[in-house]
Amino acid sequence: MTSGTEVQLKADHEYSAGHNIYLLPADNFISNTLAWLGEPGRHRFTELIGEVLDEFGNDYTDHRAWADILYHW
Repeated sequence: MTSGTEVQLKADHEYSAGHNIYLLPADNFISNTLAWLGEPGRHRFTELIGEVLDEFGNDYTDHRAWADILYHW
């Protein structure tokens, strides 16, 4: 995880180099993206999350936590 200060410093550096940087909370990004993807995209997104959790050896509690997060979107 990166602190907000580190993120802002990086964004400021990139902006000063001529790059446009847009920062927004992840929950806004994810909810808007999932709406844009539609039902097939949301289904595939949840499949990919499960695959990555399995790949890292996460247990049921981690899968359940993701399911709870996604349920609220």
